[in-house]
Amino acid sequence: MSSKDIELAHRLVHTLKSNAAQLAQDTLVQISEEIEECLKDGKNLVTPQQKDELNKELNKALAEFEHQINETEQKLPVESEKSLDSEAILNLLGELEPMLKESDTDCMDLLDNLRLIPGSDTLVQQVEEFDFENALGTLIELKEKWKK
Repeated sequence: MSSKDIELAHRLVHTLKSNAAQLAQDTLVQISEEIEECLKDGKNLVTPQQKDELNKELNKALAEFEHQINETEQKLPVESEKSLDSEAILNLLGELEPMLKESDTDCMDLLDNLRLIPGSDTLVQQVEEFDFENALGTLIELKEKWKK
């Protein structure tokens, strides 16, 4: 793992810890704190057991939220889908491109709008999975499609 990867992992687990605290996911906060400590000073001292525990707790929290979202969606009236015109799509992709090049996690803020682009499912999934390198390739292909 390169020092940049360790730095990114440290930043992501710090963000996860903060978000988990806001959502009252105490066990997830605890394991995130442990892993954050293991990644400080550019060192990766995270054990496989800690990774497994983080994965388990994160999946548990996500399953809980998915259940809550599904319940909420069933109660909401169906809204007509918004759509973007070609110019708005190209502007959005242009805004996202440098973020992906820099592995900037702020690109997560663009996900709702990205979902409005027809054919963007793969790009959205790659961004959600922090697979910025492959997302950049997908973005370039999508941009070419919308330039036509």
